[in-house]
Amino acid sequence: MEFTLSSNALSSRLQTLAKVISSRNSLPILDCFLFEVNNGELTITTSDSENMMKSTLILDSHDGDGAFALQSQTMLDA
Repeated sequence: MEFTLSSNALSSRLQTLAKVISSRNSLPILDCFLFEVNNGELTITTSDSENMMKSTLILDSHDGDGAFALQSQTMLDA
C-alpha cells in the first residue's frame, strides 16, 4: 500500500489527535495512531481507552486499501 497526501495537513491532524494520547497507557497499542486507507481517504484514530478521536483526510493518490498502527512519538518526531 502506498499513498500520498500533504505533509502539512498530516502534521496538523497528528498534533490535534495526540492530545488524546495519555502518558500512562495500560496497553501499548494506545500509544499508537491507527491509519486506515479506504476509498481514497485516510482515517487516523487514537484513543486513551476512555476517549477516542478520529480524523479523515482526502488522499492525493493511493494504490490500495489497508490499515496499520504506528507509535505516536515516532510520527510526531518525524
